[in-house]
Amino acid sequence: DRGRRAALVVGAVLVGATSLLAVSRGAFVSLVLGLAVFALLGVARGRGSSTAALTAGAALVLGLALGLFVASDAFLGELHRGDLSKLELAGRALTMSLEHPFLGVGRGGFSAAFVALSGADVRYTHPESFPAQWATEWGLPFAAALLVAGAAALVRGARQSRDWTRVGAVAALCSLAAHELVDFATELSGVAVVAAALLGAAVAPRDRRKPETRGRVAHLGLVAAALGGLAAVLLGPAIDRDGVASLRRRLERAMADGDHDTFRATLEIATQRHPLEPIFPLLAGAEAVQRGDDGALPWLNRAMQLAPGWDAPHEWAGRWLIGRGRVTQGFLELREAQERRSSGPTVACETLRQRPDAGAEFARIASDHEGGLAWMEAVATCLPLDSAAARAIDAELTEQGADGGQWREARRALAAGDPERALEVLAQVSAPDAPEARLLEARAHIARGAPEAARRAVAEAATWTRLATAGLEARARAEAAAGDLDAMRASTEELRGHSAGRAEGLARVWVLEGELEESAGQHGRAIAAYERAERLHPSVEGATGIARASEAIGHLARATRVYDQLCRTQGETSAACAARDRVRQRARESLPLAPQLRVPQPPPAP
Repeated sequence: DRGRRAALVVGAVLVGATSLLAVSRGAFVSLVLGLAVFALLGVARGRGSSTAALTAGAALVLGLALGLFVASDAFLGELHRGDLSKLELAGRALTMSLEHPFLGVGRGGFSAAFVALSGADVRYTHPESFPAQWATEWGLPFAAALLVAGAAALVRGARQSRDWTRVGAVAALCSLAAHELVDFATELSGVAVVAAALLGAAVAPRDRRKPETRGRVAHLGLVAAALGGLAAVLLGPAIDRDGVASLRRRLERAMADGDHDTFRATLEIATQRHPLEPIFPLLAGAEAVQRGDDGALPWLNRAMQLAPGWDAPHEWAGRWLIGRGRVTQGFLELREAQERRSSGPTVACETLRQRPDAGAEFARIASDHEGGLAWMEAVATCLPLDSAAARAIDAELTEQGADGGQWREARRALAAGDPERALEVLAQVSAPDAPEARLLEARAHIARGAPEAARRAVAEAATWTRLATAGLEARARAEAAAGDLDAMRASTEELRGHSAGRAEGLARVWVLEGELEESAGQHGRAIAAYERAERLHPSVEGATGIARASEAIGHLARATRVYDQLCRTQGETSAACAARDRVRQRARESLPLAPQLRVPQPPPAP
């Protein structure tokens, strides 16, 4: 039927194209393999013809061409940078199956059992390969039996193929099997149902039974389907309710609500159903730390045993120890977390903000492991610049030859109004030509009144595209200090192009331009820039700039009004309230005095 054949060709073209749009190497290889098996079986079983071959070939070429036309860049990039991590994962899973060779770890138990072998960054739910999945969950004998049975079924289906339907089913199963070696899609119910239907079509024997026998089989099938549906309705919710994902969501919700009784009851169910799942003792320990309970450490120790590669149990243990005043032990636990994964400086920053005197102790502990310099740099960056802890960490960084500490020391000198000291510190860094050092040098030259030297430093730093925004800002400041306002405006215009149209980024650039116009005495232009910033994204900086520039040109009423709005927002003790009172006093003093009224006095009494 030519009409049906045309519809099938269109469908084949769309399937081929979307297989490439998935940007997956496994999809491409499995598609080509399936088409090759389809063609070979058709020819081998005598079902091929010149028309069919030409049609299949045209569909293949059109589908691949369409997919490559739409997604060529993404697909070729995937081929170029693709790795073999999924094959490595399957190999590690098969290695784990050797530890449980006969019965495996149980259906659904792969994720919890594999945690001890997996890293801290990714939680694997299945090994992305069906032989590895069967071997780890059901054991090597059962996996081998399944593989042999599946291969025998495909061979039988290929030998018995007498029509295109069975040929297509066998080819599709070969394609799917190739894909499942590197990407376990049949873990999804929809894919598994299609695979089961194809397998039935491929291996079903030719039906030579009598009509009444076929009727009885159909009735039995309907009864089985009804019973299966009833079981799914009755048992499905219970299975989902006691699954790892569902129990985890319930525990996290109870933690967020502060409902300890619900958390404890759910935790008891979770640990009974899944005794080797590390996420539950981790959540129990975290909840105990939040409540200040002394029972946190046993839970966290259990999580460390079940998931030795995880950083979170050590981080929560560090929080608990620091909360008990055992700062040194807390830092040691945080270092353990950092060695497993760069988990960020959050806990260390919180501690050192509250205990700045512990900076030297933190630097000593952090410097004892391989990633200590990066960790200290991250923590020092998140602390206030004038913090005693930041100074202690920067001293350790400088002693170990890292430039970050000296860059922050130069910023401290600039904040203190000592640009000469800043230049002296920058001259001692190991990489004086680094863009960060050049930009700090430009700021120091601006502060000491040498704008041309600042412009030269910025020009040298501007070659580093990763600091394009900071370099343009420094260049604009240097040009404003040199009095070249046209160049400054061109730099801020270029800087606005780097904001990618984001309102907040554009507003920051307009605030910068307002500050530079104001520093050059162009108060009218400054007010216009601040107003544009306020229309894009209201901020304290923009409003303060409007008030400051309005006061400078004598528009005291507007300055008072803006300062008053800021005062109501920030509180009576804020600088805005003091500025409002100052401007009001200035306005009263600037009012002309009214002439004194001379009231005639009555004549003196006789």
